[in-house]
Amino acid sequence: MGDVRMPQGIRAWAIWGAAQVLLTLALKLVIKLVDNAVIGWGDDRLAELLGVTSPSATTVFNWTIPFALAALALWLVHYFIARPLKEELAKISEGNHFSAISAADRLQAWMRRVEPYHVIFLGLAIALGGVVWQTQRGQPKRSDQPMSHDSPATTHTSPAQLPLSSSPRKTITGYDLQIRQKALDEIYDCIHSKIDPAYDTQNKLNITWDKETRDSGPKSLARKLAASRDQINTAFAELDAILKKYGSLKDVQDLTDWTFTPIIAQTGVFADLLNRLPDAPADMTGFIESHEAFKNWRQAVSLFAQWARSKKEVISKQRDDYNSFEIIPGSREQDASASEIVKIKQALEEKTNELEKAKTASPAIPPRDSARSSILREGGYLKDEKEDLGQKLRTISTSIHTMGDEILKKSEIALNHSYWERADTDIAPEIQRMDDIRNLTVEMHKALYDGLIDKEREFRVELNGVLFPKEPFTEFQIGANEFHNGLTAWMKMRDAADNSGRNDLLRLVQGSRMTFGVSRDRFAAWLSQRLEIIEQARRELK
Repeated sequence: MGDVRMPQGIRAWAIWGAAQVLLTLALKLVIKLVDNAVIGWGDDRLAELLGVTSPSATTVFNWTIPFALAALALWLVHYFIARPLKEELAKISEGNHFSAISAADRLQAWMRRVEPYHVIFLGLAIALGGVVWQTQRGQPKRSDQPMSHDSPATTHTSPAQLPLSSSPRKTITGYDLQIRQKALDEIYDCIHSKIDPAYDTQNKLNITWDKETRDSGPKSLARKLAASRDQINTAFAELDAILKKYGSLKDVQDLTDWTFTPIIAQTGVFADLLNRLPDAPADMTGFIESHEAFKNWRQAVSLFAQWARSKKEVISKQRDDYNSFEIIPGSREQDASASEIVKIKQALEEKTNELEKAKTASPAIPPRDSARSSILREGGYLKDEKEDLGQKLRTISTSIHTMGDEILKKSEIALNHSYWERADTDIAPEIQRMDDIRNLTVEMHKALYDGLIDKEREFRVELNGVLFPKEPFTEFQIGANEFHNGLTAWMKMRDAADNSGRNDLLRLVQGSRMTFGVSRDRFAAWLSQRLEIIEQARRELK
């Protein structure tokens, strides 16, 4: 055996001791980690086998039942064995040896027949039976009858396997099905009988607009567009009345977006353009086709057709989904009373609508532009609903006060404190200001419509009442864009054109400025009206 060199000196001994401690701790840590990993792996496999991964309180309670029964069985066996023995020992301690010996013989004879392993096997059998029972209880039931694709029988499908388009409701009463089918039928009829003819009028003008301007002049086309716009407003007012009538059917309300404002806004903008042109038959095809208002109107007409077609498809699909529900029959008395109530309510609503139409019928005033007494529903709101709706109204008000005020300030400078028409004026800052205005309107639209209206489900009717109609907003965006383009053309061509060309260009830019000014005034009035509506709604919510 070779010589073992031991550490010399206190420092060497200290280093050696520290190394031994660290090595021991490292080895114990490794062993502990391996031990925990093996135990954890085994626990996971056992839990996975028994179906108790991530157990809930109910699962733990269910698993307690078989093991508690096993423990109870062991205790009962122990009790019936130990109790007679204690009684006999008590008799012996009292001096009654003969009766104690006799009872002990009987006890020994019974205990000779029951061995300890019998008791152990009994407890294990009870626990094993509980495990099997609990495992079978957690498995889904299977049907022994094979199902074919053509079989009309209903299969049980897990939520993950349900098609995305199906409604979460699996059953429906006859009354609920009847009222929902009636609502879908009325909405479909309104689109088919009111909105489709309005689109046909627009499409006819879209096809014959050039002939109309050549034969009768642009103002004649503008009048027809205004009449078509009133027709669209009336159709959407009737659709809105139907949706309000069935306001309690949230699944119908949230089925899709039932509004389409671009066609109304773009028709109005294009009609305004035509009204500014000379009122005489002439071939203005080239000028009109190059104008952005015309392009936006034609695009809106095309999207209007797609919107109407898509709504019909949604209604047909939803009607099929309702028909696939399992109908829960009610008593004849309940069905009869429900049907009578529906008929009475519908008769009252139809009579009320007739009276309102007789009082307010005026084709010159679009129904959706008329002032409404309140945007809130008649049924009232719960406390949480009031707070939620109030918060959304504050969001709109804040956006108007911040971005809206900044837009109006910059617009005032651009209209009344700018000297862009002077030859020595730098146009670049003026163009930048109009860029800022356009960017602010885009941010405002995202905040109010893309970020709020498009995602809203619970208070869509109320918020629509605040933010629609939005034509003044859209017209202001178009006016700002036209004035921006006019200033850009002025900066590039004012020095290159001769006096005649420069004056013509100046008149065009001034015309775009006037358009921007008119749209600014309407936009300012629109913002003020939104704030008044919000303030009124806040007072009513208190």
